[in-house]
Amino acid sequence: MTISRWPLGVPIQILADGYDPKLPANILRSEMESGAKQRVIATGTPEMLGGRFRFKRDQYLAFKKWVFTDLKSTGQFYWLHPDDGRTVICTFVAQDGRIFAPSRAPAGGRYVAVVIEAREVT
Repeated sequence: MTISRWPLGVPIQILADGYDPKLPANILRSEMESGAKQRVIATGTPEMLGGRFRFKRDQYLAFKKWVFTDLKSTGQFYWLHPDDGRTVICTFVAQDGRIFAPSRAPAGGRYVAVVIEAREVT
């Protein structure tokens, strides 16, 4: 399967306002008589990154076309992690049955709320 690239001319930077990283739950903890025991259950678990983008009208249309045509809503894409700029492989995670949630932004633009599952490039 081909991994897509972020569309040219569409801002890749997620807005700091509303950015919500959720670290992976990769620790198994068991209560025991002599104290708690815990171990790492997986090292390659994905991060879930919630947030939103702000696009101008033409950028929004290009983004929408890319999601529904190139990615077919569920495909993988390369993206720059907002915390440190490393390249990660991502997919959009549907929320309430939608891949993204657009809303109006000033000057005819659009905010686009997303949840992104990010994995390390191997």
